[in-house]
Amino acid sequence: GVRPSLDWASRNSHSFKESVLLFEEKREPLLEDNERIKILTLRPKWDEIVPLSTVAIRGADNRIMPVIGHSLGTAYICLLYGKEIIRFLNSRS
Repeated sequence: GVRPSLDWASRNSHSFKESVLLFEEKREPLLEDNERIKILTLRPKWDEIVPLSTVAIRGADNRIMPVIGHSLGTAYICLLYGKEIIRFLNSRS
């Protein structure tokens, strides 16, 4: 199965699990194609906190970054790919 599982990842935060399930079950199905193309998801190759299966969104620009870890991975993504993120945001406005 997926590691970490959503149950494990949300063991200390019921609201985290609730928000993931709310989005996956209620909100994501309502997204139109023109909204999905405005979404960029970035995730590390491995995340010890957030289940990777909860990150990608169908029809969005979903990227796997060559970094590992949640906190360090996020920091590296911002530092190394900040310009790319800004370009994406500017191209979708």
